[in-house]
Amino acid sequence: MISYEDLTQEVPIIYDDNAVLPTALKGIFIESNVADIILLKRTIDTDTERKCILAEELGHYYLTVRDITDQSKLENQQQELRARQWGYEKLVPLP
Repeated sequence: MISYEDLTQEVPIIYDDNAVLPTALKGIFIESNVADIILLKRTIDTDTERKCILAEELGHYYLTVRDITDQSKLENQQQELRARQWGYEKLVPLP
């Protein structure tokens, strides 16, 4: 299984794991015309949890199209699931 430090070396965009985020968010991928960035909440205690959140946010970077924050829409829920599944495969690749 990949370590948190190894996963951070694979992040191809701006990445900050010391961000101040709203209570409901542990991580977020932000896509803009200027730059793409992944932010992780600074209060996450363990490297294991940081690694899981970072893997999912990388899934959003590679797979998500447009703003999917409105999770009442089925299409957005599907994109959220695809990003999460990408993260699972990244952390525990199957032979």
